[in-house]
Amino acid sequence: MIRTEAQHLYPGAVVMNGRSLDTVAAVTREHSPSGPAIRLAYEPAGPHAPARTALHDPGEQLLNTAVPKVAWTIRYHHRAGKHLRGTPSQHSSSRLSPVGAVRDFYAHRLAHLVVDEIVEEHSVMTHTPIRLEDLPGPGEPTPAPPGEHGYRGYTLHRTGPTVLSTGDAVRSRLAALQDIHVREHGPVHEDRGVRVRRPAEGDFTACGRCAPGPYDGTVFEVTIERTYHRVTLDDLPTGWDHDLGPEMAYARHQLMSTARPLPAHRAA
Repeated sequence: MIRTEAQHLYPGAVVMNGRSLDTVAAVTREHSPSGPAIRLAYEPAGPHAPARTALHDPGEQLLNTAVPKVAWTIRYHHRAGKHLRGTPSQHSSSRLSPVGAVRDFYAHRLAHLVVDEIVEEHSVMTHTPIRLEDLPGPGEPTPAPPGEHGYRGYTLHRTGPTVLSTGDAVRSRLAALQDIHVREHGPVHEDRGVRVRRPAEGDFTACGRCAPGPYDGTVFEVTIERTYHRVTLDDLPTGWDHDLGPEMAYARHQLMSTARPLPAHRAA
């Protein structure tokens, strides 16, 4: 989940609107009385629901909750020679995200190395707000991730730790945050010259010190879905040597038919 300026969103991006997830259908630049603006049109929440739009300042940041990425791995081996015996072992590069790093990888240039294949990895990390009752129950395992190479876990927005692997871990962290709120954020009064802090009331997510942002403390289910494709150097994106940003990565996913349509409207 990343904060993205409205002017950098694209059709297919999924953003938080209140407690709902909405898929952007169109992005239009307009001029409002206060200056340039971005109008976002969202996919309808249902078959008979009206189309919805919202006007944003170009620099306004929205939470992009489905972040696509593209990376490559190069597998290669040493060319057999008199100094080698037996079957040469295969090696793999690290995950390379800059396109230029894939084109310029040393195995393409050295005569004693043979490139066996280039594997392109498509991944999408999604953050979906969920209710506590939707978490796995006490002692229950986390549901299986999407796909063989996927991941599923949980996180609390901006209240760490980044990874909470089970429903029990989420509940334990929420209890710890609530305990800190009750113990440390209550009103202070003097009792016979001694300053005494009373227990704080309410939930920590309503406390400006515990959760200064609108989504702080919100429970998100985090999933990562990965797919892999064999490609050649000629298949790589052209005219660009750097990492593919979310919009370019989404276009790449669509090009190779790995883009997964997400629900047009989901609410916690």
